[in-house]
Amino acid sequence: MPIAAVLSALISLFVPSQATALATQPPPPPASTGAARPPILQRLPPALRGQLAYMSMQDHYVDVRTDKGGTLVLMRFADAIAEAAGVPGLQIHRSHWVAAAAVADTVRREGRLMLRMRDGTELPVSRPYLAAVREAGFPTRAG
Repeated sequence: MPIAAVLSALISLFVPSQATALATQPPPPPASTGAARPPILQRLPPALRGQLAYMSMQDHYVDVRTDKGGTLVLMRFADAIAEAAGVPGLQIHRSHWVAAAAVADTVRREGRLMLRMRDGTELPVSRPYLAAVREAGFPTRAG
């Protein structure tokens, strides 16, 4: 029994306690102040991971566009929209979703409302989504 007490005393002198070890570790880095990147961007090549602008369906692929370019991703459109969570935007057509910050203007083409994106692309707004476009603050009576 005395040997165990001596060994315990020696170990406590030379091995720092867990509390001491934790106190000497550097603090964890502060939480990022910027918004987290939407998961959809992880599906893009690193060179294209910019600000999400819009997404459009093409057959079984989603054309994901950022301010750095775009590429096709094989996935369901509903899943792509879910992965864009955190980016203010809205679905404007069964085949198109836009980030609000990427919309430059609204225009009318042959009586149809179109959203002009900052890259010049014009995307149609279908009737079922017209109210959502109005609620988002985009003018719907463009000339």
